[in-house]
Amino acid sequence: MLKLGIILYGITRDQAHVTAPVFHDLIIKPLRDFFEVKIFLHALVLSDCQIDWHQNSQLQKIKKPHDYNSYKADYISFTNQDAWSASFDYEPLIANTPPPSPSSDYVSAKNYINALYSLSVSFAHTNQYPCDLYFVSRLDLLYKNNEGIKTACLDISNNLDKNILYSPSWALNGGLNDRLAIGNSSVAKVYCNRFTNYLTYKKIKSNTRITGQNIHSESMLKRCSEHHKFDNKFFDCKAHRMRINGLTRER
Repeated sequence: MLKLGIILYGITRDQAHVTAPVFHDLIIKPLRDFFEVKIFLHALVLSDCQIDWHQNSQLQKIKKPHDYNSYKADYISFTNQDAWSASFDYEPLIANTPPPSPSSDYVSAKNYINALYSLSVSFAHTNQYPCDLYFVSRLDLLYKNNEGIKTACLDISNNLDKNILYSPSWALNGGLNDRLAIGNSSVAKVYCNRFTNYLTYKKIKSNTRITGQNIHSESMLKRCSEHHKFDNKFFDCKAHRMRINGLTRER
């Protein structure tokens, strides 16, 4: 039986008690019928979090900073995001790039960089237990279905010599949706180490409809995929981002 690694990363926004059981029911349990599954997790721990996406949104205190344990991962680590952000120099990564909006202070871009850092740490856990293929997901996602996940994983497992990147068919924003993905070990290594190669992908010109935002997550993933000549395929599985107040907000 092939080994499938589940890579979880980012922030839970105090909602893992809701997202984790759904993730296990819709994703983990069905895949265990076909693969030996191991879960690798790195979480960014916060003291408080914005309720909404708006720049001036109200902050709400985090009540359960270590609720990521609800995912019952085999390999777990965490980093205090406030401390890490205070010590990390974002300037080289955001230099010469217009902010997404006036007075935004690159908050979204910095959060994206934080997430990529968390992703790289989570994937580093796989050095202790390498897998044949990987399913990568943010920790703040509430899964609505699992459409296409089994098919994508089986396709990858039957073509381990091909660098296929599966990602969501929706919310592409001119690039590739980076909320979740599936690939072989080579693809996963590139996908999960975008933090290390951030500047490389930032400088690549790509045929996307996004202009003036070359640090947009979807655009950056498309640059990465084009740079490594991945074969892009898609699934229809839906997963919505949960906010700290327990609501989702999707277009």
